Amino acid sequence: MTLPTKEIVLAPGEGNHLVIGDSEVTFKAIGADTHGHLGIFENLIPPGGSRAASLSWDICK
Repeated sequence: MTLPTKEIVLAPGEGNHLVIGDSEVTFKAIGADTHGHLGIFENLIPPGGSRAASLSWDICK
């Protein structure tokens, strides 16, 4: 099976943002972009900050 290819090019900081506690998550690619196969995000945690809480996959749809 071959899936259609769609390029996604985002610069650092570009994408959909979600603030969780004192960190910020930026979603680069979500299931809707990759036919449900992959999700990519960057997570910025300030010095001394805490990691993001566990996320439900439902928010990435």
